[in-house]
Amino acid sequence: TRAAEVSFSVNFSEAVSGLTSANFSAVGTEGHTGAAVSSVSGAGLQWTVTLTTGAGSGTLTVNLDQNLGTIVDAVGNSMVTAHAGDEGYTIDLDPPAATSILRMTPSGESTNASTITFAVNFDDMVTGLSTANFSPAGSADQSGATVSAISGSGNSWAVSLATVAGEGELTVN
Repeated sequence: TRAAEVSFSVNFSEAVSGLTSANFSAVGTEGHTGAAVSSVSGAGLQWTVTLTTGAGSGTLTVNLDQNLGTIVDAVGNSMVTAHAGDEGYTIDLDPPAATSILRMTPSGESTNASTITFAVNFDDMVTGLSTANFSPAGSADQSGATVSAISGSGNSWAVSLATVAGEGELTVN
């Protein structure tokens, strides 16, 4: 998920009180940092713990392992055994990055084609790309080239540039 917050259900075998955010710890795998318990709600047998997801990517879970003596049942018995999270969320907060921009058609370095298409690959699935996300980079006469079309999906896209009369090098950024 790319959500800013995730929630976990915490269920007890008997009604408890005294549960607060201070009773939980957010646990992220390497590459995922900054997650924190933001709220605890509920009563009795069923509670909800909400965590901010922090930064980076990895697995995020929550443990009930802090200040257990503050959690008590109806007759005042304190909780004594910690509980590690049973399930987690896969967090993906790393932004996608282009991994390559390569000539697609025509494949040769020299051409007199009116359109040149580049294959653009990303390290993650992306959506919402448009011609506005790309700019031609041309030398000499080709400084007037324009982005004419974009197509693709997922992590593989094609960006077409309309060339202009004359010479020069042309690529896409």
